[in-house]
Amino acid sequence: MKALIGMILLGGVGGSWCFVHALDATQSLGFVFVLIGLQPVFTIITSALVLGEHPRGSFYAFAATTIFASILLTLGDTGFSLDNSSIHAYIYAILTAIFWGTSTTFSKIVITHNSALYALALRFLFTGLIGWIIVALSHEMISTSEILSKMSINPINILFLVFISDILATGIYFRGLRNVPATLATIFELTFPLTGFILDYMLYDVIPSPMKVVAALVILMSIVILPYCHFIEESNAKPAVA
Repeated sequence: MKALIGMILLGGVGGSWCFVHALDATQSLGFVFVLIGLQPVFTIITSALVLGEHPRGSFYAFAATTIFASILLTLGDTGFSLDNSSIHAYIYAILTAIFWGTSTTFSKIVITHNSALYALALRFLFTGLIGWIIVALSHEMISTSEILSKMSINPINILFLVFISDILATGIYFRGLRNVPATLATIFELTFPLTGFILDYMLYDVIPSPMKVVAALVILMSIVILPYCHFIEESNAKPAVA
């Protein structure tokens, strides 16, 4: 039950709330995404403490390299600039990374004892319910008609994007997480910017810079290499307790 509460409050409510506030607090998003990209660090730490996942030393070297490559792929050639006036955005971004990273560990515990569909349903059900309560208590409730009138995108397209990018993606991730160590799964999440890199090239004919190509190749190699340098002995891992 504790793991389920942690998954919902950290991964669903807390992480989403901090992420939205981080985006809303600044116009300079580069460093925000750099901080959020540190999410695997917190998964690795909490997985070691809670699940007893202790990868080989070589895993940490490859993981750090992959995280750095993911950041380069996200920023591209634009880099980022620090804005002292956006300190609140950076704090929210760090909290997002902590909440989402820790939630992966709790999700691993929940999925170990339950089906991925069960975990997915509870996460979105209670996240939506708690989010609705928070908005109601903050007196920021607006009607559905007001929401639709402010949208410049077809609501059907919004629902489609929510289903594909959130519900379906999380469901697939949960299915994989059930059979993959949390420390490994969190590194595999870094293929997210790699997907954008590939789609940009295939759909929009965006020619990538040499630096982005190298970063993409590093991530691809890590996906292949990391599973082979993960655990010394799987039996060293602690049994997950819900």
